Amino acid sequence: MSIPVRPAAPLPPSPAAPVSGTPLRRDARFTKPQHEISVDDPVGRPLLFALLAMLAAFIYAYWNTFSDLVEVAWDTDQYSHGWIVPLLALYIMYTMRPNQSDELDKREVFGIPLAKFCQMIAVPSALLGATHFFEVPGLQNQTWMGGLGLSGLFLSYLLYVFYGQPLVDASALERWIGVAICGAAIGIRVLAAMQDKGWMDHLSMVLAVFGLLVTFGGWELLKWTGPACGFLLFMFPLPAFIENSVMMKLRTFASIISEIILTIMGQDVMRDGNMLTIAGQQMSVADECSGLRMVTIFGAMGIAVALLIRRPWWDKVVVLLTTLPIALGVNILRIVVTCFLMGNFPGMSEYWKEKLYHDLPGYVMILVAMGLLLLLIKILEKLSVQEEAVNLRGAGFAGVR
Repeated sequence: MSIPVRPAAPLPPSPAAPVSGTPLRRDARFTKPQHEISVDDPVGRPLLFALLAMLAAFIYAYWNTFSDLVEVAWDTDQYSHGWIVPLLALYIMYTMRPNQSDELDKREVFGIPLAKFCQMIAVPSALLGATHFFEVPGLQNQTWMGGLGLSGLFLSYLLYVFYGQPLVDASALERWIGVAICGAAIGIRVLAAMQDKGWMDHLSMVLAVFGLLVTFGGWELLKWTGPACGFLLFMFPLPAFIENSVMMKLRTFASIISEIILTIMGQDVMRDGNMLTIAGQQMSVADECSGLRMVTIFGAMGIAVALLIRRPWWDKVVVLLTTLPIALGVNILRIVVTCFLMGNFPGMSEYWKEKLYHDLPGYVMILVAMGLLLLLIKILEKLSVQEEAVNLRGAGFAGVR
């Protein structure tokens, strides 16, 4: 007697099988269906234009804040490094992109290769932005034109970074959270205007950037853009109440340690508050010598290095923890060298004293700090080895996963 055999049920379609409509792309770092930020993707195209439009509106809304930063804060010695922070942030974002294929430069935007298309925007924008720094006879509204050019330059680089990157479909909850963050940024900015608190306005700017990114691409987009956006905090001056308190403590600390080191070196030095006297020559550890500038500059640099180096997380933590001691130590070394030169070579004019005793050690100390940081990274490379995955199946352990 024959036994009837039930036909096998059809297998479900493979996840990789093409489906009708626009094929969704997948990236190893993402688990949700995703599209691509490009003009070739029917879903990514309007989102790309929406992102650029939102960023342009953001620049317009915070135009007065950008103007104050360029004309006031970044024009001081303490925060003259601020203009380079957005460039470093873009580079950090560039290195953390999920898609880093070499073929991206060959992708076309409206029939023009991506790199060439961005250059066509960046070059005239850079020339227009230069009018902000150089006076052009007979040209009116240079500040407005320069700001417009710098904004175009920034947007062109941002387009280069974002183009061709995977875009995960953000959920409705993620988009509403992004809208809420933007709303909080607006509220903080209104409060900052009412109380004339510049630091609150700066905080609202960074919050607005986070809110726009969450609204646009959800948490998945924030995974590789968030660190660069947080890095933007270093382009703002510290709140006055923090700066004044920290600067006074740093001046006193630098004066005491410098006196101890000079005494150990056999120098006849006396300290009165923050005034050091050596061989009849007086040197005041002023605000510029407090080390706060070195801390802010080198702190930003240390965080950038920690984000960029491909090392285990514990190496990154060590780099972060050593940036402050290096910055303070190098500043104290600058004071010691300056006092030593003043005490042993007193017969110089005031001009050369300013150049050789003050300016030159300041430039050299930045190079010394960078050298120490690079030396630390080299030592960490010798002390720790990155973990590597071991393929046990290939070694005959078929049952091991």
